Amino acid sequence: MSPDHARNQGSDDKVKLSPYHQLLNTPAAELTDKQKRSQLSGAIHWRNEARIDELLSVDTVFLSKPAKYASRTWLAEAVYSDCGISIFEKLLAAGCDPNAYLKSPKESRPLEIAIDKDNLDAVAWLLANDANPNLGRPIVGAVNHEKSPETQLELLRMLLDGGANVNQTFPLFGDEDNQFTVLDWAELYEVSASVRQFLVARGATHNWTSETIRESKGELKTRRIV
Repeated sequence: MSPDHARNQGSDDKVKLSPYHQLLNTPAAELTDKQKRSQLSGAIHWRNEARIDELLSVDTVFLSKPAKYASRTWLAEAVYSDCGISIFEKLLAAGCDPNAYLKSPKESRPLEIAIDKDNLDAVAWLLANDANPNLGRPIVGAVNHEKSPETQLELLRMLLDGGANVNQTFPLFGDEDNQFTVLDWAELYEVSASVRQFLVARGATHNWTSETIRESKGELKTRRIV
């Protein structure tokens, strides 16, 4: 149901409106901070730019806290909801930080979410607006084995041109004593030779030995990597 459709059905007893739609006609200035957060969350989900503009024009203090049950920051939620650049711009202007996290520094930030979704426009915008490509594992996400080689290459170019460390290391399965690089990961998943060659050309090196890579491939048979 679109926001406009919900407005027109407000008097229909058979239609059970969501909390967002129930307050959609309430002026933002009359909402509590909690209600504003709920409205903004819904407006992001529905990509309702007019409502977002209205909410942010009243004040932005309510943005200091997440919406109820939120698992992502406001900007991360916008990326996750496939919002357009114009909505990202509004949230950035309101003070939303592309590098912020909600509960844990290990959670996916907007850049990682954009990479997971192959949203090249969002990746480019985030990098242009100071998203740090070395926070989390965006470079590893770029070589996800489910992506096409063309997409992997484009994402890697964007990240490396945006300042990503091609030899940053990451713990395998949380094991701090077993650190891998993106080139190790590419070998582990046997991604396209063109992708591996590109990484080497950009200075990528292995942290694992060939034996470690073989052992890790065996471990993948009993584990699921997210």
